[in-house]
Amino acid sequence: PQYVGLAAGATVATGLLSLVDYLAAHPQTTAFYILFWMVLVLCLTFFRLSCRLLSVKLKSNHDKKLQKSSAPLPDLADPDDRDIRVMIIGAGYAASQIIRELAETESRYRPVVLIDDDPDKHSHHIRQVAIVGDRQQIRQAVTRYRIDEMILAVPDASRQLISELTAISRQTGCRLKILPRLSDLINGRICVRSIRCVTSEDLLGRAEESSHDPVSAAGLAGAVVLVTGGGGSVGSELCRQIAACGPKRLVIFDVYENNAYELQQELLARYGNNLDLEVRIGTVCDSERIDELICLFQPEVIFHAAACKQVPLMQTNPGEAVMTNLFGTYQTATAAARHQVRRFILLSTVSAGNPVSVVDATMRLAEMTVQSLSDRFPATIFTAVRFSNVLGSNGSVIPLFQQQIKLVRCITVTHPEIRRCFITLKEAAQLIMQAGFTAPGGAICIQNRQDTIRIADLAGNLVRLTGLEPGIDVEITYTGLRPGEKNSVECVLEHEPVPGEERNGLFTIIPGTKYRGDAAEIDRLETLIGWSSHALRRHLAFLRSSVKPSAGPLPQARETVVCAYDRQSAVYTIETTQKLSAQLAKPEVI
Repeated sequence: PQYVGLAAGATVATGLLSLVDYLAAHPQTTAFYILFWMVLVLCLTFFRLSCRLLSVKLKSNHDKKLQKSSAPLPDLADPDDRDIRVMIIGAGYAASQIIRELAETESRYRPVVLIDDDPDKHSHHIRQVAIVGDRQQIRQAVTRYRIDEMILAVPDASRQLISELTAISRQTGCRLKILPRLSDLINGRICVRSIRCVTSEDLLGRAEESSHDPVSAAGLAGAVVLVTGGGGSVGSELCRQIAACGPKRLVIFDVYENNAYELQQELLARYGNNLDLEVRIGTVCDSERIDELICLFQPEVIFHAAACKQVPLMQTNPGEAVMTNLFGTYQTATAAARHQVRRFILLSTVSAGNPVSVVDATMRLAEMTVQSLSDRFPATIFTAVRFSNVLGSNGSVIPLFQQQIKLVRCITVTHPEIRRCFITLKEAAQLIMQAGFTAPGGAICIQNRQDTIRIADLAGNLVRLTGLEPGIDVEITYTGLRPGEKNSVECVLEHEPVPGEERNGLFTIIPGTKYRGDAAEIDRLETLIGWSSHALRRHLAFLRSSVKPSAGPLPQARETVVCAYDRQSAVYTIETTQKLSAQLAKPEVI
């Protein structure tokens, strides 16, 4: 457009000259005016380019002098001060703009090479940067040109392209960044600082769903919230979402201090004094510690995310799964009931719909436990939430496959027909918050997702996206289903009613007494666990008496708790003004 303006100006000047000659009675030939126009355009273009080149040269020399005058001694120089060699993917207008901005700004980024899938652009240059090939040449170009980072200059790139480039960047060790949307580029809001890094959500292959629920946000605003297992992958994201709702106080409780500390520093850096944050270390298996925390902070909402979830490990350590998933849930829930906490939300798993492993069995028993407590303590709303495999969580399959491709060039899949459904950490946290504040007491909320994928297909696609060929460059071996593992995951138990009305991607099941489980189901779950103790037998006996359909309405126990805390001696005194059943009134030490 700038040079079109120069040509238009030269045309106007030539027209004025011909008019003056005509009025002065000195007309020239047509060829004279054509040559005059051409020479004028060339002179203006040459003058503009000369000024621009001179300005860039002077600025470059000035910057070099400043760098030399402020450079540290050679032996103290920082190796990170060297230029960052950049590969730009996409040779369009966005690439031209970003190359120009990198050249004209004081940036360490140095465009080295361009990649584009259009074969007509190959062997061409954009601002002296060569286009060397298509996306199949990325890995070779990274090695050949010693690339440090890749920039995707296709603002409206598809999820599939981003997933492919993300896998390549992880394999080559180059960080990948992408530009904003094309509308931002057209509106002139693009700059080097607008480039963002690719996140794990880009690996979904679908758009991340946002289900902000004003009911849950209003319920958390101004409330004291306790999150057990808050340092875990799902628990930490849940804490981030809760902090954004403006709670009166957020209490994070976890047994692993490193994760809890990192989350604490992250939230303090983001919210500062605007968030009243408390972090406490301990295990949910310690009933006295749970009573101490609830007595001290008086939470109104408890999200119970503390659990053992690794299926193969828990198959060989069933006692630990029972301790944490069942007894930890029972002790935390009964403490919430004694202190009349308003809401208690249990984080369960879709595998509890048809249990075949120790983890599934203990989580199903935990669901039955909170449902029984919901009948006995109506002052507290007990609910459970089942959700799918969380992408980016600890033990997720995609990072495992990428590590196997990088190290051993061999992917291990348990079964060719095994299928799973994935959601992001953000989706899981929003699902839990929504379910916790919309479901009634005793309900089980189930995520409604049908987009399952075969893990074998996922592994094969991941190998292809890294530029390799499955079966040739990377072997995919089948090891057989591990103990406690199954091909597909059902969300609903066989004897549960079909889910009713769906709301924001959630099915809510409110089982009647006959759907709360029966003695036969509890016996089957006990067999799946394959481990027993006196405490477990007592708890299962309590559940059998609670879920027996012929038992009729269960007696509702109510209590008023008086809690006193002496800071000097750190002694907690808990008095129950109304007598409870012997099993619930006194926490059992396991």
